[in-house]
Amino acid sequence: GLERSLQKKLGHRGFFGVIEKSPASSHVPKTIQQAGFTKVLIVPFFLILGLHFRRDITGDDQQSWVNRLKNVGLTVQINQKSLGENPVIQQMFCNRIREVLD
Repeated sequence: GLERSLQKKLGHRGFFGVIEKSPASSHVPKTIQQAGFTKVLIVPFFLILGLHFRRDITGDDQQSWVNRLKNVGLTVQINQKSLGENPVIQQMFCNRIREVLD
């Protein structure tokens, strides 16, 4: 699927996690640290940066992605742009809407 395609493109530098329970990704922070990385760039795969982004990615809770990564000693940066802000993604939505309307 999508993860496999991105993994091919990013190689050993790409790690993937989810905010829900399936598939489990609690191992990801430790896996990144054990691979020798010290810095992480979180790139959220959300159409908009709403509640899940604020709570589950950047939130103060110890289970947020930022805190889980920091807890294993990683420096964390966050891409603050949603997929919906990407002109290519916007064009894909517009194209699909035109197809449905035609």
